[in-house]
Formats: sequence, structure tokens, C-alpha cells
Amino acid sequence: MNTSSPGWREALTTALQRALRIECDIDRAPQALHDVAGRRLPALEEAIRREYWHAELPGFAWPLAAQPDETAIDAQLFCAGCHRDGRIRERALRLMRDRPGRLATALTLIRCDDWVPQVRLCAEEALQRIVATDPAALFAHLDVLFVLRERQRIQAGVWRTLIEPALLAPAHSAARWQALDHGGSLQRLFVCDLILRADPARIDALAAQTVRNRDPVIARWGLRDLPRLSGKPLSDDLIAYALRHPHASVRAHALRLRAHSPDDAFRALLRECLLDPSASVRNVAAHASRSLGSEPREVWRDALDRCIEPGGIEHECRHALLALSDCAEAEDLDRVAPWLRHATGDLRCAALRAAVRAGIDDPAAHLRDALASPSGKVVALALKLGATVPAFLTRDTLANAFIAAHPHTRQRLVDATHQLSRWDALDCLLDGIDHDAHASELLHALVDWHREIGHRYAPLSAARKQALLQRIDAMTPRNMHIAWLPVRRVVETG
Repeated sequence: MNTSSPGWREALTTALQRALRIECDIDRAPQALHDVAGRRLPALEEAIRREYWHAELPGFAWPLAAQPDETAIDAQLFCAGCHRDGRIRERALRLMRDRPGRLATALTLIRCDDWVPQVRLCAEEALQRIVATDPAALFAHLDVLFVLRERQRIQAGVWRTLIEPALLAPAHSAARWQALDHGGSLQRLFVCDLILRADPARIDALAAQTVRNRDPVIARWGLRDLPRLSGKPLSDDLIAYALRHPHASVRAHALRLRAHSPDDAFRALLRECLLDPSASVRNVAAHASRSLGSEPREVWRDALDRCIEPGGIEHECRHALLALSDCAEAEDLDRVAPWLRHATGDLRCAALRAAVRAGIDDPAAHLRDALASPSGKVVALALKLGATVPAFLTRDTLANAFIAAHPHTRQRLVDATHQLSRWDALDCLLDGIDHDAHASELLHALVDWHREIGHRYAPLSAARKQALLQRIDAMTPRNMHIAWLPVRRVVETG
């Protein structure tokens, strides 16, 4: 076999780029293959197999005069093991028996799913030798096994006879526990399932390690699924630890579990959770508080009242405002009013939402002020709330808002013209161009407006048509950089 042939290198380079978005040149492709994570190798194998490239059938020995470096040899054999020709795949598997390593084991596992019986049998024989020599070696390839385990041929074949018995063997208990610290969330959940099946006597240790895990997927599994699967409830200490977990979804689920045994300590805990930074935890705490006959709004109101006073705790005020914004009442208007001009977009949004919900006087005026905010969130919320206020979203409102708008929020105001009628939207765009003839948002919107012919309809009176045409004609000499003819034709045809 000519090891310097560029065929396999080109196929590998193309497959890396197309399947894995890994950019590299032909010379660096072998090293790039060695650096690919195991979970991505099955996808890379499919990409290499789809490539058209010529590969000479590998021989049983490498010519000493033409022997490349070890990295290139392993990469070439891996590519040959992914070739569309089954004879080449089988020969590559046989050659890789004498070159044990990460790529060889990964290719062996992948080829156990081969559709050609002879290739699959060769891979299964190679896997038998690997398991017989070092059964724990499979734990180094859990990322590949996790991807392959649901494939039908593997599930019906080597998974039941070779792989699963090795993974569940009592002698590999330490390897299973070590695997909990490696790989992605789903892979570690797979390891948790292995430990649950292989070491049922160590349920308490598994619960402690999963609930204390910083990964929220693992911690939630320890809180939600492990007690159900093991039939053993979690200890109070673990639930208390989960209540301090850095991820909100874990704290929220732990609070649900803690609510099963309400006591005085739980009521004190609820007040703390009602001021949690996360809305999910606050919502769970509010539901639990109401179920115990307490009104959570009183806690939030108290926090806001103390914030106005000297020495108030600022972060509690912020969280209380965010919580109260969805359930504010008329008595809360004085509490939220100081926040309506807050510099932080999230807090101003919360105050605006609370004020409109509580029935503030002249909501349109406050919404118009919000349209001038430099925060895109505030402008978006003002436009959304404005849809519920009669006669708020008008040509004059948007045109005046565009003049006073921050450059970062202009596009949102231009997009809002779609909520106007076709001709009001045109007048609004022309008002903006009168103010700033080179605003890119307006120029693009004007092009989009005349391209929407046939998609938006509104009646056009003769008087308004004449007024629009006169306005376009008057603006044309001052704005020669704008293509007015398509716009004028749309107005003429009505």
C-alpha cells in the first residue's frame, strides 16, 4: 500500500470540514483526527464513507522504506476502515489488531455495527480480544459507546454479549465511579445507570455524588429519578445541600421535595426562597407559600419598602421587584414608581410591567418615555404593552420615538411600523427620513415596504394618495440617494 497517497488524506480533510466543521490542511489532517472527541468519531466515519476516494487494499506489512509516522499510519488505517468497500474495511481491521490504541478500539466498536456480515464478524472478534485482554479499556471509550449503544445491530449483538457484561462487572467498580467525572451530561447519566444496576448497595454514595454534582442535569437526576428508581428517599441533608446548589433548576426541585414536610424551618426557608435570584425558585416558593395560607406578595412588598429606607438590601429589592411585576396591585404603584427610570433594563422592564398591571394613570405617557430608553428590552416591552393601550401605536408615536431613540433601539421601532396600516407605515418612514435621511434602518425599511405589494392591503383615498405623492415629489430632490420611483408607483396604483 502506498502510504504517501493523498487519497485518504483528502477524504479525511473534507470529512473533517463537512461533518465536524474542523478546518485543517492535508498535512495536519492525521493529527486533527487524533484530536477529535470520541463521541464525534461515528459521525466522522459516516462522512468519510460518503467520500469518493481510491484506496489500495492494505497489505499485511508496511514497507520499511516507505513507512510514515505513527500518527499517519493510525489515521490511514482508520480511514481505510471507513471506506465504502467492505473488503478494505475488513483488511484495515485486521491490520489494526497489531496497533492497539484509541483509534483502533473506536474503529472496532464502530464496525460492530457494519452492515456487511464478514466485516462485522471481524470487528466482533477484535472486540473479544480487547475485552479478554483488558476489559476495563471499554471505560476509556464510553463516549463512543454512548453514541453507538442504541444502534440495532450493536444492541442485538456485542452489547449484550460483550460490552454490557464488561461494564457491569464487579471488578470494574472503581472504573465506573471514575467515569462519573468525565464526559458530557448524558454520558454521565449513562454511567449513573450503570452504577445503579451494578452497585445497588452503594445507592447512598451515588445519591451524594449526583446531588452534589455541579452539573444541573446530574443533580436533577439525583433528586428526581434516583429515589424513584431505587425506592429510597433522599436524606434531609442532601435536600438541604441541593437548596444551595448554584443552578436554579436544582434549587427549585429541592424546594418542591422540601415542601412535602412543612414545618417552622420550612416557613423561614420560604421567605428566603421568595427572594431568590431565579424566577423558577421564586415561583415554587410562591406556590408553596400560598398552599400554606400565606401571601407571597407581602414578602416582596416588605423587601421593596425596606429598600426605600436607608440600609435596604439592594439585591433583595431587585428580586422582589422582578417577582412583584407579574402580580402587582394598585397599592403597589408607589413602590414601583421609583424604578420606572432605573438605568438597568431588566429592572425598568419589571417596574413598567408592574405599573401597567397595577393600573397606573396615563400608561401611554410612561410607555412613550420607555420608547426612548437605550435598552432594547425596555423598548420591546413598551411596544408589547402598548398593543393593549388604546390609540398608543400610532404614526405620531413611532415617528416621535424614532427621533428620540437610541441608535441601538431604532430597528425595533422601525419593525413596529408593520403594526400600522400600509399608508400610515409609509408616512411614519417618511417622517423618519425627514429627520435623518441616511438612517440605514429607514432606508432598508422603505425598500421592504414597496416590496410588500400584494402582501399588505389598506384602502387609499384619493386625497391621501395625492398628499403622499406630493410629499414624495417634494422629498426627492433633497434625497437623491433614495430610489423613489418604486415607492411612487406603489402609491399611484393604490
